[in-house]
Amino acid sequence: MDAPYTSNPQRLVRTVRVLSQKKQIVDDYYKHFIFRPYKIDIKRCIVDSRIEDAKRLLDFCFTSRQGGQNKTLLSEYQKNAKNIRGNLKRILEKILNGQDDAQSKYNSSLSLLHPIESSNGSLLKGIGQKISTMFIKFLIYYSDDFPGKDQLLKELFIPFDTHVLNLLFSKVNGEKSNRLKLYHEDVNQASLRYDFRRDEEGSIVIKSNKLFELQKKIQNDFRVLKIEKPPIILDYLWYVGRFYCRIRLKDSGCKICFLIEECENGSC
Repeated sequence: MDAPYTSNPQRLVRTVRVLSQKKQIVDDYYKHFIFRPYKIDIKRCIVDSRIEDAKRLLDFCFTSRQGGQNKTLLSEYQKNAKNIRGNLKRILEKILNGQDDAQSKYNSSLSLLHPIESSNGSLLKGIGQKISTMFIKFLIYYSDDFPGKDQLLKELFIPFDTHVLNLLFSKVNGEKSNRLKLYHEDVNQASLRYDFRRDEEGSIVIKSNKLFELQKKIQNDFRVLKIEKPPIILDYLWYVGRFYCRIRLKDSGCKICFLIEECENGSC
């Protein structure tokens, strides 16, 4: 069996354990500050193919990120509402398609928010790896159970935002990050993007690059270390970074953070 890629296997196991214990706190935040305000019935979004709920979910993912704050990008997004709804319908159909395996379902769904065999950006400017993976994560992770959901959860990629990157990797965007240090990686956030193509059999696959390799290595670590939770649990690091790391007034954020014992800042 492959050796773990992480620089600290036991810390990864402990981190996942803590995040799992705090799952309800993060889920409640999403419910009260995202799903309810945006009137998203996330649990029935897939099962009943509720396109308008899916559209409001994508609206949130887009407008809550930097790209959605740009008036030009926001205007383009709004003008493409019809095409967006069409792609969302196809995403729901892909996820529910019992003929495809989990990886094919996920690749196809993710590609509907990106161009195939193109490096010119995503389907819409402003939608990159963070927004697309976050949207599909919400769609699958919080929907009612459906056939193959457990396998799909294992395929989900982690939305790499600044908080998650800073907690996972030792160096981000040229700056040192002394947080969890789970991976000794030098990551440039601006270069993290997905490119899709069709293989000889016509299936949609993701071209191998830095972003894809990081995601697959993390997935492999979960398998090697026999971690029962799917890797998407590491997306909860967004909550940790947003509400503890950023509110730090001297050491106040660290003192209340539930990951302080695993964080390098805890020994500073």
